[in-house]
Amino acid sequence: MMAVKEIPLQHNDNITIKRVAEEMKILEGIAYRNLVRRYTFQLVSGVVCLHEHGIAHRDIKTANIFLTEGGRQLFENR
Repeated sequence: MMAVKEIPLQHNDNITIKRVAEEMKILEGIAYRNLVRRYTFQLVSGVVCLHEHGIAHRDIKTANIFLTEGGRQLFENR
């Protein structure tokens, strides 16, 4: 699996480096054969739930989707 993520980084930006290292640690611990299907299902299920409650999320993008330590997705509420 390959993932691409733009990471704005400044000289001596230890906070960003730590955050990226934590994200990589989470991703390394995920071992699912059909990872894309799993995440797509979770994403679509989340959107369905939002729509059932009359909510339209107008900014679905990778920057607004997070993973828990167990590999589950979370939307960022902005």
